[in-house]
Amino acid sequence: MIEHPGFYPFGPSPLNIVKDTYPEQAHSQDKVLTLEIGEKHYLFLHGHQFDKTFRSTGKLWIVMSLIRDGAEAFGLYSWLLILMLIIFGLLARIRWNASYMTPITGVLSILAFPKLFTSIARPLWDKLKKTRYKRKKALNGFLDWWRSWTECKGYPKGIRIVYGHTHLADIIEPQRYRAITGRELLTEGREGLELINIPAWVKDYAEKYRNVLRAAFLYIDSEDYWFIGWDWEAGRPFYIPKEVVKLMGEGRKMPEEMAKDLREID
Repeated sequence: MIEHPGFYPFGPSPLNIVKDTYPEQAHSQDKVLTLEIGEKHYLFLHGHQFDKTFRSTGKLWIVMSLIRDGAEAFGLYSWLLILMLIIFGLLARIRWNASYMTPITGVLSILAFPKLFTSIARPLWDKLKKTRYKRKKALNGFLDWWRSWTECKGYPKGIRIVYGHTHLADIIEPQRYRAITGRELLTEGREGLELINIPAWVKDYAEKYRNVLRAAFLYIDSEDYWFIGWDWEAGRPFYIPKEVVKLMGEGRKMPEEMAKDLREID
């Protein structure tokens, strides 16, 4: 548990940072470990596990993770490193025989590369892909990954799998699997998986979602789960009904009557 300084409306709160799967599965070979809340079982994933690009490249996603960590390691000083790289690079070209410039430029290149990569790659990716979320592709990827991952493992009924990675929100209930993909989820007696996609608190610059801040989180207790959004202008949370999340996931427009009801929620 790590204490993070800052302003918390409900008092100081410890933040538990975990890896790509929670509960961690390393010490369990014969069953899927879940977090039991009320009568439901929850499994938390990052979501890259069933991304086709990440699955086809094996462990290459670790390299991307390290690059991202490197980009964030120096914070705003990363831009200073890039500026220094440009300056020393120009000096090295002007004074090509200055042998001491080469190692300095080399070190600065290594330190500045992660920030350069993430600053250029993300905008280019968004322009090429437009929107990062394709519901059918995400669900097919999950089905392939889940069957492979749980081939020799047991797990309880009624698992809710919470994941991110797409930066968008969605809810896919078990009865919707066939309608979306034309495939059954699992063999009889092992059904009941519900997928809950939570968004990331980042700006997505894809054309369709330009300048939209997807600030929402999932609140879970023994009764159920709820999507909670954050209103940056009012400085307060607000409730997001599941019906709205499903509409967003399906790419459908919200009916005016539903939009009116949402505006009246305090």
